[in-house]
Amino acid sequence: MISKSEDTQITSFLLDYSENLLSRAELESLESLMRLSPELSIAAKTGKSMRKALRSLPKTEVSSGFDQRMAARFSMELEREAAEMNRKRIGDQNLTAI
Repeated sequence: MISKSEDTQITSFLLDYSENLLSRAELESLESLMRLSPELSIAAKTGKSMRKALRSLPKTEVSSGFDQRMAARFSMELEREAAEMNRKRIGDQNLTAI
């Protein structure tokens, strides 16, 4: 079983591989791992195919203010998640100000 750190590193390699961003040494290292793991090889090739398919899609324009609306929605979602985490962290304790 691989550690979370190793998983993060492999994921990073796969993303860079799919975008053709690996150095020669990194590419050789990943290809060596791919020969040892058919599952990794399939994931890498699938990622590369997906990137290629996404790049082939036509570009579309977004409406005016799209970025601002999305930023506001992300902010609201982040606030909801933080509030939920705080509720879980402190449980049902009643907090009072001093």
